[in-house]
Amino acid sequence: MVLLWYPFSNTGYRMARGGKRAGAGRKTRPKERTQIKIRVHPKTREMLERAAGDDSISKQATKLIEAALSWPEWPDKQDMHGWNGTHHFGLGRLSGHAAERLEAARGFQPPFGSGRRWSDDLAATESLRVIIDKLLDEHARRLGGQLSPEEATRARALGSEIGLCIIMDLDEYQLSRDPQDPDDAIIDGNAPHILPRVARDLGWKLKNGGDK
Repeated sequence: MVLLWYPFSNTGYRMARGGKRAGAGRKTRPKERTQIKIRVHPKTREMLERAAGDDSISKQATKLIEAALSWPEWPDKQDMHGWNGTHHFGLGRLSGHAAERLEAARGFQPPFGSGRRWSDDLAATESLRVIIDKLLDEHARRLGGQLSPEEATRARALGSEIGLCIIMDLDEYQLSRDPQDPDDAIIDGNAPHILPRVARDLGWKLKNGGDK
């Protein structure tokens, strides 16, 4: 406690407590961090731990969140439905075009075809995988350059991890939520609401072979 003596009349003095004066006493410092609690898949935690290296996973997660929030938003969100870039939108359209051409080649499309979908046919699904791989292989070739063996290994590992996470999300959200909004692009914030619709439209089957 700080004691201050100051005159209050011509004949005497009084004692005042420093805390009573405006601005006196210990200053309150604003908190630099606040805590949020989130739950992630074990695979996501493993990815965070690897990315963190010598840092804590909390610090690494903070860096990733701040980096994600600092990305510029797509200027015409209403038109792009959250695709966040024409390169994402283009890939989606190209994949759909490839699937449509495959169905035409297999004789699935009406009015003369069976109406069967590629996603209901094992052979057509394999053909579509080859088509997409072929397109991405050619895209990579035209980018130029060469990955070192270590870079190629890391790139494939990252792709495998992300693919596994999406598979887990498809299974989890298909069981737990109702399909919503078929038009918007799938982003982290809306995945729990849109992936169920995607799973249903795609004909995604649960791991045990059953449907929702």
